[in-house]
Amino acid sequence: MVEAIVLIATVVTIVSLSALGGRWQDTVSGLIATLVGVFAALEAERRLTARRERADTRQVLQMLRAELEENLRVAHQIAEQPLDLEAVVTALLKLSDEFWLAVARGGRVGLVRELRLLQAISSAYEAVRNLRLIANLFFSDDKLVRIPGSRGFTRQFDPLRKQEAARGVERIECALTAIDSRLETLG
Repeated sequence: MVEAIVLIATVVTIVSLSALGGRWQDTVSGLIATLVGVFAALEAERRLTARRERADTRQVLQMLRAELEENLRVAHQIAEQPLDLEAVVTALLKLSDEFWLAVARGGRVGLVRELRLLQAISSAYEAVRNLRLIANLFFSDDKLVRIPGSRGFTRQFDPLRKQEAARGVERIECALTAIDSRLETLG
């Protein structure tokens, strides 16, 4: 489309100036053709950059979505798991925020421009970190810091992990919905 406009503008300019006669028309037509060509090149570059950015955004969101889907599965497991410490600890240790951290550290968060989407994703990963912190309160290097079966352990750990896991499920689902909405607009 841009090429067609450039071609038409160039032809019209050359024909118009040719009707006037003289050598100055070569200079003017060359100048106009150059300006139109520069405009066309800048427009083409802008479109190419926008296309690349959309592709990068799509890829980052798809990868975040995959990480969050796995975290959602794990958060459901943590919320619904009876107090089977080995299964709960194993699940807590499966929670991941590595890709989100890589995106943030790599300066790629700018690809997620919508504030609502960014807030939803950040909130989901905050929930993931909170669940990991709960694991750290009760376990260190895969060893219990507090003794299971004691009233303090059961009274603190079980309700806390269920409450935070339910909150995590809610936040992750919200982030996944926001990501899906943005992916839909990207095509």
